[in-house]
Amino acid sequence: MKRRALIAIVAISLLTGCTVPAMNKAKLKEEPTSSFVKDRNYKVLAKYWDDNATKQTIDFKGASFMTIWESDQIAEITIGNGPYYGMIELRALSDTSTKVTTFERGTLSSRIQEWADLIKNAP
Repeated sequence: MKRRALIAIVAISLLTGCTVPAMNKAKLKEEPTSSFVKDRNYKVLAKYWDDNATKQTIDFKGASFMTIWESDQIAEITIGNGPYYGMIELRALSDTSTKVTTFERGTLSSRIQEWADLIKNAP
């Protein structure tokens, strides 16, 4: 009986896309997974993502968030809002150039990679 229960739990975890969240943003940002520079303004790229990206849901609820800090010239795109499952940071290098850094955790890494590719290929 215990074996069946364990198998059921494992099956449910696999079928529902069980993820491994970072507990907080600082922990997630300790290990960037990739970065590149895009010759576009960070706010233009953030808007392009917002207009064109497939947004993530967790438990049938919206789980994609974007925050822009104009004073720091940074935009953050996250899956989750504490705990965090992944993040993209858009940091202005100049008015026309942005450093894009990704931070990934668990099975939602593919969504972060998809979003990074979208940003990389933005017109």
